[in-house]
Amino acid sequence: MSVIDLIERVDAICRRYEKYDLDNHNEALGSQYDVVEAGIEASLQKLEAATTEEDRAFDVAMKADVQQTKAYLLEEVSELQKLTLERVNVLSKEEFVAQNDLISMLKERIEAISDGIARGAKQTGGWATSASHEGIKIGSTSDKRFGSNYCQQTEESIRFRQGNEMQKMKQASFPTGKRQKRFPFLHKLRGKSHFKWPFELC
Repeated sequence: MSVIDLIERVDAICRRYEKYDLDNHNEALGSQYDVVEAGIEASLQKLEAATTEEDRAFDVAMKADVQQTKAYLLEEVSELQKLTLERVNVLSKEEFVAQNDLISMLKERIEAISDGIARGAKQTGGWATSASHEGIKIGSTSDKRFGSNYCQQTEESIRFRQGNEMQKMKQASFPTGKRQKRFPFLHKLRGKSHFKWPFELC
């Protein structure tokens, strides 16, 4: 094997096990931290410039830029979390906890940057009760009364019932022969067990 072949083989082995190099991982994490820190500082400066600027269009443009920067920084934080998890086997417990705490603080700082968007209240899950319908209860009444006076008769219902009783009396006093003569088809229906005269249905 020539010297050139030996060098190429060593380089290939080094590249293969490069991900286990602690120094390289530290450099990658350090560069990611620097990127996130710089992004946070730049966003805060843009917001400060937007608050002192009277031009509405400039203010809107700055806040839109801050929104995009926040989204980018949150992606960078996710990458930091992945890099930390890749090093879980080579880090001590204290180092792993410290790096996670640092990443959490970076994420909190990013989310604390005001971008001009009003955040709604978090949904707690389930069905939320609307304020305009809080007093409505299905299957119940507000006064809880179910006595004999719950359905009170009105004058109109009393007159209707009296008229119905009078109609029954007239139908009962009507001669059977005349009824059959005037309505012959009713005589056939009357023989059926399930048939009832209209006044008998009330």
